[in-house]
Amino acid sequence: MKVINICSLGLAVMVWSAVARGNEIQFEAGMLAYQSQQYQTAYNYWLPLARQGDANAQNSLGLMYLNGDGVAQNYATAIHWFSEAASRGQREAERMLGLLYLEGNGVERNYFAAFDFFYHAAADGDAEAQHHLGLMYLEGLGVSQNYIKAMKWFKRSADQGYAEAQQFVDLLLREGHGLRRVPFSKTTIWSKYG
Repeated sequence: MKVINICSLGLAVMVWSAVARGNEIQFEAGMLAYQSQQYQTAYNYWLPLARQGDANAQNSLGLMYLNGDGVAQNYATAIHWFSEAASRGQREAERMLGLLYLEGNGVERNYFAAFDFFYHAAADGDAEAQHHLGLMYLEGLGVSQNYIKAMKWFKRSADQGYAEAQQFVDLLLREGHGLRRVPFSKTTIWSKYG
């Protein structure tokens, strides 16, 4: 009996693995079509995956609707797909929702929601979301203005090579803003040669 259960479990794992690999191939085929501006083909690959809960396909559909690539631009539909993907931890979708709430595109501007979405993506290592958190702390958007926290997020982003964050690290170090002022730093090199 145990041998049959172990065999059944092994078979189930192999089937699941094959399905997952098939979904990955289908997603990549959609990406190749999208990059070739064959948007309808990309849409046809991604929609079934998105409906099955594939976060990357959901995010990709969100981008298509946000930008109007092969579909009519529709913020509500973009937000729907980004929200589905973000609920599965897809960090680009979290960042995109943060941007939509920060700018008030398709939704009422809401700095608290923007901060929340940026924070989740930033905590997962998204350099652009880290940069946006730095900007929110720098400007006091939805949070108390805090140069130390701004620097923390700019530095995390800059350390991943995000050029805009490197410039803000350099600016904060040169101008001080509650931090120890440094006339020359590693980031000065970033802004010269980055």
